[in-house]
Amino acid sequence: MMCLIVAPGFVMLTIGVALLLVGETPFLAGKTIPAMRARLIGLVLVSFLPMALAMWFASRVLFGPEAVHGLVFPATLFVLCWLAVAMLMFRVVFPRKAPRAKPTAKVTKASVPEQADEPTSVPVETDVPAWMAPAPEPAPKPAKKPRKAPVEERDPFDFS
Repeated sequence: MMCLIVAPGFVMLTIGVALLLVGETPFLAGKTIPAMRARLIGLVLVSFLPMALAMWFASRVLFGPEAVHGLVFPATLFVLCWLAVAMLMFRVVFPRKAPRAKPTAKVTKASVPEQADEPTSVPVETDVPAWMAPAPEPAPKPAKKPRKAPVEERDPFDFS
């Protein structure tokens, strides 16, 4: 009976430790599990085995060895852990909004000035990500105003 607690507990412990250490994790159909959500899921999965063994030991000490059937507590805890994982994964599987498309900029390369020797070239359109597109030229800075001529300081106590 103990192997019915330890075997699934070891599998859940292994998955949970991996989620705790990795953080943001790829999921089905190109979706990703955010780091915080993956670590919460990992925490739930890691906590199953210690809680199941503690509940099994506590039930034997408090109620006697045969008072509670062996798999009542661990099976209930197993179902509760996977229910918590399903609740945490709900927004990953069914997002509120459609994921945003990454913006791309269309850049047209200017053709080289035509010369008599070369045939005319055709402008080429390429899809370039927004972060690779050339930066717009900054606006020219306004010209500085000329300084005024220095004013002679007058003595405030001169009344002449």
